[in-house]
Amino acid sequence: MKVIRLFVLAWLVPVVLQGQPQEVQVFQREASNPAQRFSMASQYPAEERSFVVHTPRGYDKRTYRQYPVLYLLDGAPNLKHTVMTSNLLAERREMPEIIVVAIPNASRDIRSRDYSPPSKDERGASSGGAESFLDFLEKELIPRIEKEYRTEPFRMIAGHSMGGLLAVHSLVTRPDLFQAYFAFSPALKNSEDGVIERAKKVWMERSTGTEQAGRKSFLYLNLGGKEAENITAAYHRMVEVLETHAPPELKWHAGPILADDSHSTTPLARQYLGFRTLFTHWAIPRQDFATRGLEAVEEHFRMLTAELGYEIVPEERLLNSNGYLFLKQERPEEALELLRHSAALYPQSANAADSLADVLSVLERTEEARIQAARAVSLAQEQGHPGLESFSERLTALTGQD
Repeated sequence: MKVIRLFVLAWLVPVVLQGQPQEVQVFQREASNPAQRFSMASQYPAEERSFVVHTPRGYDKRTYRQYPVLYLLDGAPNLKHTVMTSNLLAERREMPEIIVVAIPNASRDIRSRDYSPPSKDERGASSGGAESFLDFLEKELIPRIEKEYRTEPFRMIAGHSMGGLLAVHSLVTRPDLFQAYFAFSPALKNSEDGVIERAKKVWMERSTGTEQAGRKSFLYLNLGGKEAENITAAYHRMVEVLETHAPPELKWHAGPILADDSHSTTPLARQYLGFRTLFTHWAIPRQDFATRGLEAVEEHFRMLTAELGYEIVPEERLLNSNGYLFLKQERPEEALELLRHSAALYPQSANAADSLADVLSVLERTEEARIQAARAVSLAQEQGHPGLESFSERLTALTGQD
């Protein structure tokens, strides 16, 4: 397979290798884990579509991990800042690591077609291809991503302007397709057949029991202080409808309006705020963790699971780093609880097995330590793990204690 290294701006060049990935170097230091660009034949409508998949750092090595997925509209201009924002927050354990699937626009006309919900013009003729585009997402792109990548059952969609309009339209018409929606300066319209009135009607019907409630979901929308009057008026009307008719399973938040934000600048700062709002409770309180250990961890992640609607378990690095912190604080039994929990959650992790061997060795439980060290070496050999040499040294040292 021919591999072409590209910068994101290379999206302006048509995709030429159907179905074969092209590496996209989003960041200069990311050559070891580049994003990949694909093209696929779509039936919605019958044309070629391209998309870029950016996986978290370490995705190829941590084959036992699964990730939520963000489907990013207007992919070309928004991929870089979105990936940087999610990486920054994930590194600080303020949100989970995520896979970003960025969908570019082939042209301005196709963008307008794909993101426009069905409506009627002055002659009563229907227009707008949003339903076809959502069919592409639901029936083609999402199934492919979930087949080829390790995904959690938690999907997000982010759009700006007309992309924000599509995100809100998707929430109203296909409430189970995504679990979180980000609509930055959505290009809503105050019209009888527009998304706002459609949302009011659907939610009113649902409240009277004529339509079944959907899965728990989240909406973040925002507006700049320098928007066109029609967009501003429609936004405030949407907020009114949300205040009076939003279904109980929808958690929504209208972000602060910053006076200096224009229509074109809102996605940059607001993606950060959107992530922070959706994952408000992601980080476990440090003091609670420090005093209650594993009990606090299990309680915290039960709460997250209930809040976000899918099973969430603590990351290996969270358990590992705090296990060693407890060990440093001369709390080896509490360290053992965390590291044993880590090894149970991640049985294919050589590092988790080695860390468990380490704390067992400190506690002079040599036979158990030897078993875990042997597991670490075996897994590292199977996976080509870079820590194989140090794992082997630990096993040799433990074996020599006979």
